[in-house]
Amino acid sequence: MKYAWIDAYRREFGLSELCGALKVSISGYRAGKRGGVAQRQQLTDPQMLALIQAIHAEFNSRAPMAAHAWCANCEGVVSRRARSG
Repeated sequence: MKYAWIDAYRREFGLSELCGALKVSISGYRAGKRGGVAQRQQLTDPQMLALIQAIHAEFNSRAPMAAHAWCANCEGVVSRRARSG
């Protein structure tokens, strides 16, 4: 029903305005038009953990001192090692 209303006023208003007025996402509207659900990749907890560990390992291998300073700064700690030169 919501999507039919959006279709009816699509030429007069922008898609973001119409979707916002009905509190539906643009991706949800488009998925509904296709007859499915919005395509989002949902990761399980173990998959998310593996992804985070892989990103962390790659970041550490590229610049271990920068990674240390970045993590310290996230904790609200200022690291002197972050400064170079």
